[in-house]
Parts: sequence; structure tokens; C-alpha cells
Amino acid sequence: LIAIDNIFGSIIRGRLNTKVVSASISEIASKLTEATIKLWRKTSAKMLPTPAKFHYMFNMRELSRVFAGIFQAPKESIVDDLYLLMLWRHECERVFTDKLTNSEDKEWENTAIISTITECFGSEFVRRLHGPCHFVNFLGEPVLDTEGCVVNDRPKLYHQVLTVEDVRQRALDFQRLYNEETKGAKLEIVLFDYALEHLMRISRVINTDRGSIMLVGVGGSGKQSLTRLASFIAGNSTFQITVTKLYGVSNLFDDIKLLYKQAGIKGHAVTFLFTDAEVKDEGFLEFINQILCTGEVSNLFG
Repeated sequence: LIAIDNIFGSIIRGRLNTKVVSASISEIASKLTEATIKLWRKTSAKMLPTPAKFHYMFNMRELSRVFAGIFQAPKESIVDDLYLLMLWRHECERVFTDKLTNSEDKEWENTAIISTITECFGSEFVRRLHGPCHFVNFLGEPVLDTEGCVVNDRPKLYHQVLTVEDVRQRALDFQRLYNEETKGAKLEIVLFDYALEHLMRISRVINTDRGSIMLVGVGGSGKQSLTRLASFIAGNSTFQITVTKLYGVSNLFDDIKLLYKQAGIKGHAVTFLFTDAEVKDEGFLEFINQILCTGEVSNLFG
């Protein structure tokens, strides 16, 4: 655990030192590693894997995911110690709470986050950390140069969401733009609050380097549509295989080659969308696992 603090603690203390932020922010930043380790220990001890919850495995990668999310926020946006603590809470909810499958487990995890804040930072912060908190990186307006030309139409600035209506209006604007630019099927998503929460979760993962997410739910609930919208918001193209009656491993390899050439050689940002209906052979899952773990698929170009 000392090694973990040497890595993440050194990075965040160097990033948020007293030369660039206030002393109160720097003090909170110096305790984030300890708080994250405490929460990880609580979660891994309580949320044990079972046959119904086989994915309840919390390893050291969860710590890195929490700090990767914190590092997305520009230093200039962290205006005070409360903002930094809300950012940490948000990332812990995304990494730990979102992995849980039922409301009872989620409620326990959220309570554990609050109790960890009390232990490490004091109860006065708990009173100020009321209500839900969300962070997204697609609320920024397009950046223009001195001549009024668009330099960056999708500035990715990771900021706190002040009102859900801001996210809803921005998402509706992107959905309208998607429908104007896409020749295929149009998106007609009703963006109620729960759908917006899922959109923000998916968007966060897509904007993480080598991010991956498994969406579980009944068919027709909007998982693919929200993913396509989140991918478009991030400026990614969406890649999905087209399964036919004779589709096999060789066809999958051909599609993965196209995906790798687009992402690796051309350097384009791509979202690979893969559904359970496209698992024509159980062996497909092994290749998907190789993509997620190392990025190297055995005998792909052999």
C-alpha cells in the first residue's frame, strides 16, 4: 500500500500542490490515496463474489480507475476543497457502485463512501456533500478562433453538472446533430433522468483510455442507442459487426482487422459495439476477452 501511495499519491500531490491550488485543496488531495484504499478494503471485504454476482471482484485496478477519473478534471476547474471531494466521490460511485447489481448493495456502497469521507476528512464535509453529483465532459461550447472559425467543436472539459437540464438540453442537441449527419437509423431517445444518468456513465467510460463497459438489461431498453449517442458525443465512430447465417471466426477476424486498421493505423477514435445477439460461437468471447485484456488477438494477422 505504500507503493500505491508512492504512485498515485505522488502524482496527485504534484498535480495539486500549493503552488497551483489553495492549501485546503492540497490538503484534501494529500489524503485521497488513503481514503481510496480504505474504501477499496471495505468494498472487497463486504462485496464478495457469489454464483449470482461472480463479477464482484475488486482489485488494484479499481484504484487506478478512480484516480484516472480525477485526473480528467482540469486543475483550473477545482475551485475549492469541496469540489475536489465531490469529484472523488463521483469517481468512487462510478468505479465501485456502478459495478453492483441491486439497490441494497448500491446503498451499502454509497454509505461506505460517506463513512470513509467522515473518517478521512471530517464530518463537516458530509453535511455539504448532499444529493447526487455528476461530472461530464461534453457541456463545453465550441472553441472559436479570432476569425470566428470553429477550432474544436467538442472540447472535452471534465466539469461538474450543476443541473440535469443542462445535460438534457446538450444531449438533445447532439441527438439532433447525430440524426442530421447519419444516413442510417435515426435516434429517437426519450432522455428522462435515469436515461441521462446512464448516458453520463457510458460517456465517462468511452472517454477513458481503453475503457470498456458491459451493459446489462432487457432488450429494447435503449442500451445500444445510448451507446451510439455517447460515442457520437465523444467524437468516435461506432463499429459493429454484421452477423449473417454463415458468419464464423474467419469473418470475425476480418472485421477485427478492419477495426484495428481504423483505430491503430489511421488513428481514428472508435467505439466497438458488441451485443449478445452477435455471439454466434462461444469462441467469439475468447477473442473479445483478448481485445479487452491485451489488445492482441491470437493469429489475427497470421
